[in-house]
Amino acid sequence: MVFCYESKTFTIFIFCDISNSYIYYKKIINRGTASQTKNIMKLPIKEAATLVYDTLCIKSTCFDENHEIVNADYIVAIGDDPTSAVYAAKLCAIIEANHHYKPIIICVGGQGIISKHVHNCSEAQLLSMTCNNLLLKKTILLGRGCNIREHVLNVAKFLQYQPNSKIIWVTTKTLSLRLERTIGMQAPQLHSDYYVINESFKEAQKCFNGKGLANGEMLLHELSSILNSCEAYAGTYQLPLDFGISDELRKAAELLEKNYRINLPNKNWETYLQKIRLYFLILKNKNKMKKSLRHAINNMSIQIYIIFEKKM
Repeated sequence: MVFCYESKTFTIFIFCDISNSYIYYKKIINRGTASQTKNIMKLPIKEAATLVYDTLCIKSTCFDENHEIVNADYIVAIGDDPTSAVYAAKLCAIIEANHHYKPIIICVGGQGIISKHVHNCSEAQLLSMTCNNLLLKKTILLGRGCNIREHVLNVAKFLQYQPNSKIIWVTTKTLSLRLERTIGMQAPQLHSDYYVINESFKEAQKCFNGKGLANGEMLLHELSSILNSCEAYAGTYQLPLDFGISDELRKAAELLEKNYRINLPNKNWETYLQKIRLYFLILKNKNKMKKSLRHAINNMSIQIYIIFEKKM
């Protein structure tokens, strides 16, 4: 028995035999990926994605009037993107060099597609391993939870007997707004500052976080859900947005929602096929992604060495 589905981007045949399903799908994915690498992301999509990326985010709040990193007792790395851990290690080095003590890094996250299928671990374990490779051996793992709200509540529970602890959350731009709104609603008692990794739309598309594969498709799926999430959970899980949404921004978000639906409600066949496509894309590039992360860790190791050299 064979099920055939065709869309504008790819065709899939699903067989009753799971192993055959994998083989045929893999062949089709290879063909689709090759054709995509020859084409630049469609301009309207790229413009919409860049607008959402640069607008639906917050700015860092962890700098003092001299543009130095403020003191912190804990630095939180969060999510399925190891970029958070790489920069958490850098912040830890800066604070240690400036203030002669080392904050403790908390690694937060449950089961993510990158951590699970590339590194065979939880998000928290992946973040911790990244920090360990940057010579930060002491990390705290909070590996339960399946969404931002649960991750925030886990951190709040861990720090419930340390009410005066100062925290810096290290976050990507795509996660920053939802994280800040969630903390404001779920854990306003925490003394939270934010280090938002200031990367351009292009720079965020790395191989090791999966967002650099297939012309940034995974990043586009994440961007398509930001406004929807902020508005759907406003007043329940998150604080409402404290700024208005322009017509241009809303149209950009709607364009992304129409084409990239993995993280959105009201799923359909196209949604699940997009999910399958990304799954096999990640499996195909698994070793490449691991190598890319090692390269990023090596580069940050050099930066951390330079930080301490300047203070000597």
